[in-house]
Amino acid sequence: MKIIIFLLMLIPAFAHANYCENIAQFHVLSAFWKIDGVPKEVALERVKGLEVLYSDLESGKNQTKEFTEMVEDTYKNDYFKINDQDISGYTSNMTYGYATILATCLAENS
Repeated sequence: MKIIIFLLMLIPAFAHANYCENIAQFHVLSAFWKIDGVPKEVALERVKGLEVLYSDLESGKNQTKEFTEMVEDTYKNDYFKINDQDISGYTSNMTYGYATILATCLAENS
């Protein structure tokens, strides 16, 4: 598992895919917020607060729209449960989701 996570971290570095890495990170952040019981409205406010940190380095555009869509999707769907105590289960889902989103984004934007 550690090797997989390490390799996932290297893919964006080699591919110069800051945009795709941010999209995958949005998935993980919104999942943690939902698991921690953060209300959707507060999560959306956090997106606005983090706007300055998440911008595409190549174009300079912020990714607030993509982040907001990811939060909406995470809270709408049942991938993660509020106050979930199955740590290995949700971390496995996050890792799988991160890898899937990253790979899909890299394939679409290559």
